Amino acid sequence: MKDSLKSDLWSNAQVEQARRDYLKSRTVGELAAWLREIDNYDLITEASSLWPVDYGALDHPLDVTNFSFRKIAKILSVDLQSESIKILKDFEDVTATNSQVASHRQLSKEHQFLTKSGFDRETHSVQVTEQNYPVLYKLSKQFEFIKFSSAIQYQPPGGILPRHTDFLQSMWDQFLTDGTNFAGMPFDPITKSPKGYFGIRVMIALTDWVPGQVFGFQDDYWTNWKLGDVITFDWAHARHFTANASYAPRAYLKVSGIVDKHHWIFDNINHKKITEL
Repeated sequence: MKDSLKSDLWSNAQVEQARRDYLKSRTVGELAAWLREIDNYDLITEASSLWPVDYGALDHPLDVTNFSFRKIAKILSVDLQSESIKILKDFEDVTATNSQVASHRQLSKEHQFLTKSGFDRETHSVQVTEQNYPVLYKLSKQFEFIKFSSAIQYQPPGGILPRHTDFLQSMWDQFLTDGTNFAGMPFDPITKSPKGYFGIRVMIALTDWVPGQVFGFQDDYWTNWKLGDVITFDWAHARHFTANASYAPRAYLKVSGIVDKHHWIFDNINHKKITEL
């Protein structure tokens, strides 16, 4: 049994079966539909991790082993301090029982799972558009993704987002309904993307780090971040989690997008480069 199959929540047999179900051949559209229908979504996210992945041994733009996260850029072209003040003001009344958040989360399998597990103070996300946060929307475009989706992720004091891996499902659902031709492409279970393309997620710090705030990736941790720091991470396989045990809220801009193998972020990861944007 690989270490990556072990779980502190599900039995090895459950994880093995979920992994077999996940690895069945599907198109991107079929995978998205399957994820919307299954009852054991959180088990599937756990089982979908193939950590650790030796990307250097694959036909992949990354040439690293055990990649968890890496700082790739620093934002200098945008007044993020002003954006940060606005965001913290916008979110200051958000609580776990906020009616707008609650009505959205009632439909969320993740929310049901978290509540059942005892976590009732979640990280809150709001999609960024050209209308509600034009500066951040313009900033998102600077990453030169073929297509992208961005959101503000806000975590209040006491908030926690338990360990998980991602499918970028909301991004793919958005892309599959806007006329692009991804739905019929074969799904790659390692990249969790259409074969020949690659999903990337970057996180941009919108507040300075303070003690008690944690962003974890497997057994690695990001702390001491500064406003404008940018990281990317192995969202598909490195189990990641966040917690805010401080007395200050924290906020990120999360930008998810699709690229081909020539994108500059791969070069930055492979060669530990920091780009100024």
